[in-house]
Amino acid sequence: LPGNAAETFLTSLLLWRGSGSFATTSIRSTTNIRKSTEEMILAIPLLFSSALPWLVKSLKSIDPSTDGSDEFFSVLLKLVRSVDRTENATQLRELGGAVCIKLASYPRPNSDTVNIDHSTGVLCGCLKLLIALIEVDGDENDRGG
Repeated sequence: LPGNAAETFLTSLLLWRGSGSFATTSIRSTTNIRKSTEEMILAIPLLFSSALPWLVKSLKSIDPSTDGSDEFFSVLLKLVRSVDRTENATQLRELGGAVCIKLASYPRPNSDTVNIDHSTGVLCGCLKLLIALIEVDGDENDRGG
């Protein structure tokens, strides 16, 4: 695909929001689109090997209040746990930085927003990624890398 069309295509489908309707069929369809995109990335080696820098870039601009980011973070977690640390050191460092920046900028509840139910999908996804990055780095250090 020309330019960054594949990147835009995959990241927009992984974060698909649907029509904005809260109908059960709309929610189910939206979830199916995101899940199918996740499965496609994991099943096609070329997409899997290309996805890390695309998703790191997308993470930097993801809205913290985004609902339905489970598949996005699921793919990132699988990438972190399976990519070659040496070959992907730059992207993994960039991912670590993006995760820390996203966590630091996450909106905190205050007296005006204490009763608002904030989506925590991005927060939880970033925390899981941070743990995975630390574990993977620790495993590498344990092996003498």
